[in-house]
Amino acid sequence: MYKLSRAILTAYPNIKFTLGHDDVSPYRKTDPGPAFSWDAFKTAVYGSTNNIGKVFTVNTAGTNFRKVPSTQDNDPIKPLPAGYQVGLIAIEGEWSKVYLVNARADVIVKNSDPAKCYKQIGWIKSSLLTLKPGQS
Repeated sequence: MYKLSRAILTAYPNIKFTLGHDDVSPYRKTDPGPAFSWDAFKTAVYGSTNNIGKVFTVNTAGTNFRKVPSTQDNDPIKPLPAGYQVGLIAIEGEWSKVYLVNARADVIVKNSDPAKCYKQIGWIKSSLLTLKPGQS
């Protein structure tokens, strides 16, 4: 699998990151699953690993889960309590693009067509997140 992935990245150098089926179609697909070692994959394929895909906890009560990476957003999606878990998708400056992890009802936004279900994604200021123990 690693050799094939490296060959694909060599042939298509504009590919910058890798997702699992559960990221693309969370309601219908669950692979590669929680036991998949993304760190081993990233190291073998990209040559190093990072925190993308790891779970973080909100470290400040009332942290706003926002539609856009800005404190000027006066209509946040919702406030999150301290300890709430989020999965890191990307980092842009001082902001983290994340999806909700705690409750399935929060994680997946359902649609009448299962193929159109998606993870609820938003933004949180990176300083308000702490890497969940065991995610190193």
